[in-house]
Amino acid sequence: MLWNQSSQLSAIRAELALVKEMLNGDRVLEAGDTSAPSALKRHSELAERMSKVPADDAEAYAKAVSEVDEWLFHPDDEEKVVKDLEKHVAILRDKLTAEIQKQLESAILAATGKEASAFISKAGVLFGLLPQPSTEEEKKLVESLSVQVSAAARRVDEIRRLRYNQWVSTQVQWAFTGLHDKKKSFGNDDDDLIQSFVTNLGEVETSHLDPAVSGIYQQILTLTTDALAEPNKLELAKKLSAPSTIRKSPLDF
Repeated sequence: MLWNQSSQLSAIRAELALVKEMLNGDRVLEAGDTSAPSALKRHSELAERMSKVPADDAEAYAKAVSEVDEWLFHPDDEEKVVKDLEKHVAILRDKLTAEIQKQLESAILAATGKEASAFISKAGVLFGLLPQPSTEEEKKLVESLSVQVSAAARRVDEIRRLRYNQWVSTQVQWAFTGLHDKKKSFGNDDDDLIQSFVTNLGEVETSHLDPAVSGIYQQILTLTTDALAEPNKLELAKKLSAPSTIRKSPLDF
């Protein structure tokens, strides 16, 4: 963006030299000659373009700054243009910083993992729009925001894992209820007990469980297996390991 100003000014000078050659009759452009000079922008056009950007849209502001930074301006406006672009880049940096932090806060407070991921993704996109730092202070800001994005992403993963384990704990409670009902009725209907366990815990991926939750999961599995007749123990194992079973993961939370 703004760090390309020197190359842009060089391009302006090259075009002006070409114009001079044409005026002096030293150069004649043939049809299709790609070296023909482009129209030079004026400072007023820069101001007009930036005035159309919604004040609360950081992405649109970044797009506009990037766009005008590629323009070639009239030499008479060079000083004013450089000052204005520096101002707009500073404003852009502030807007993006505020919006990135807003997205990260929203990710932590999101009700679901899907929403949190969307906020983290948005923060990442905005981070990629930050202007290249040119001072130590700006470099430290970029580094700080990078750390914040990474920390928020880790926190979202942790929250998902905690939600997942909480869900499994609830499912274990329902499985215990199914086991209790079988014992209470003195029934021999193993099919109901197997179905109860598969319904409540068949979608659990045990590799995501915390030690405490893993312990109660193993406990209800052992108690349920012990309550089944020998032929039905294998039936439970088959249902739990069926290829058609779609297991939930923390990503669902």
